[in-house]
Amino acid sequence: MSLRLEPEVERGAISLAGWLKDKSEDMLELIWELEDGPDPRLDVCIDWRRADGIMSICKTLFKEGRDLCALLEDRLEGDIDGEEAHVASEHPQKI
Repeated sequence: MSLRLEPEVERGAISLAGWLKDKSEDMLELIWELEDGPDPRLDVCIDWRRADGIMSICKTLFKEGRDLCALLEDRLEGDIDGEEAHVASEHPQKI
């Protein structure tokens, strides 16, 4: 995993969206590492039924988080579009 710099803040919304995206990518990296599995010599020490259950929970949480992140991004995009339209109506361009 890498250390990510926080994106620029625009009333907190942009930093939240960026933070969520970074956390989503971090979670995906973890899931990939978990799917690769441990050293084969540890197989005898692992309760695979329990490990599979935990992995299933991780994937469910990731999907839920991904969907919430997409919803937030859509809302932020709508808010930004709405603000741009509001600013444009306050300051019409002269032709």
